[in-house]
Amino acid sequence: MDADDVYEALKRRHQLPEWVLVRELRLGTAFEMDKEEWDKWLATDHKSWPRYHMLQRIDAWALNCYKSKQFRRIAYEIKVTHSDFVQEIRDPTKRRPAQKVSDYFYFAAPRGVIAPVEVPEDCGLVVVYESGHSRILKRAPRLEPERLDWQFVASLVRNISQARRKDLPRDRYERES
Repeated sequence: MDADDVYEALKRRHQLPEWVLVRELRLGTAFEMDKEEWDKWLATDHKSWPRYHMLQRIDAWALNCYKSKQFRRIAYEIKVTHSDFVQEIRDPTKRRPAQKVSDYFYFAAPRGVIAPVEVPEDCGLVVVYESGHSRILKRAPRLEPERLDWQFVASLVRNISQARRKDLPRDRYERES
C-alpha cells in the first residue's frame, strides 16, 4: 500500500458536499526560507514559527463546510513506512505549522505501520486497511489553531483550482473560463 492508497481512503472519509479534502497543501503562497534561514530558525527557541514557510506542506487537509460542525479542520501526515514515522516524531517542529491551521492532527498509515502507543499525545492515528476502509485507532485531541490568514486561504484556493482543472474535461473547463 502506498501514499496514494492512503489518500484515497481519506477521500472516502471526507466527501463532498460536507467536506473538502486537499492534497499537498502549501501553507502560503509567497515567502520562502532557504536552507540556511531554516536551520537558523531551528536553532532558536521556536516561539515565533515562521508563518508562511513555503517548504512546509500538509499531506492532506480536510475542511468541514458545515457551520453546525464548526468548520472543523483536520491535518493528515501520511506515513507508509515505520522508519519514516519514527523520523517524523523525532522532530515535532515539523508538524507545528499544520497544527496551527487545524483543529486536529492525525497520522494516516496502512495497518501495521504505526502502533497507537507510538503516537505523540498531540496527535491521532487513522489506519487504512487493504480493503480501502479506514478507522481511527487513536483520537486526536482538539488543538487551538490560529485564525486562517489570506496567505493560507490563497494557497487553499489555488490547490482546489488546480485539482479542479485536472478533473474537468478540457472543453468543459475552457467554456467555464
